[in-house]
Amino acid sequence: MASLPQMCSTLGSFMSCNKIIHTPPCITQLHNNKTTHFRNLVCKETCFPSSLVAQKKGINLWKQCQNEKWKTRVGETPEFAVHVQHFYEAFNERDIQKLKQLVSDECVYQDLLFYTPFKAQDVINLWQKLMEAMGPNIKIAVDSVTEDNLMVTVFWHLEWNGKKIPFTNGCRFFWFEEVEGRLIISKITGMEELPLKPGELVLVCSSFNILPF
Repeated sequence: MASLPQMCSTLGSFMSCNKIIHTPPCITQLHNNKTTHFRNLVCKETCFPSSLVAQKKGINLWKQCQNEKWKTRVGETPEFAVHVQHFYEAFNERDIQKLKQLVSDECVYQDLLFYTPFKAQDVINLWQKLMEAMGPNIKIAVDSVTEDNLMVTVFWHLEWNGKKIPFTNGCRFFWFEEVEGRLIISKITGMEELPLKPGELVLVCSSFNILPF
């Protein structure tokens, strides 16, 4: 047996909201061989099925639900990524004192452009020289940050007055440690793009065959 709300929902596609139907069709409900007639029914907006209401308001319910799920899964920015953001902010501001607060006293910086890694105070001295060489207009722009346990991977490039400088892409890996309840950077490994592209030369080079590996 159909209920009254169900019959109202059926009429929803034929009736306007909050308006009384002056010449309504006769709705017949059979109950115990008796006929009951309903006239002058008032259909309100709440009688519409949810799909019709969504269509009327122009709401994509599926898309809205997907967005809510995404917000729940993403959450706030991870703490390690925040430390990396502070690192590059200090670098762009040429604030060497702020950088010292973000790294450990025994921090190791290994840049694959150099033969040997830098340690402790040598790391700070290297960064100081890099800041002076970059001048006031060159900034480091972060492209992406990926976190995995106690390691963060960062892809970046250099910009001059907001414009990307060609052949300046780079990648750095940050390792963290916790000291007295505070996260600090313990090791950094960096790789930079070279203007010279020796790819084809490496493919045809036979010198590796004579190396004693």
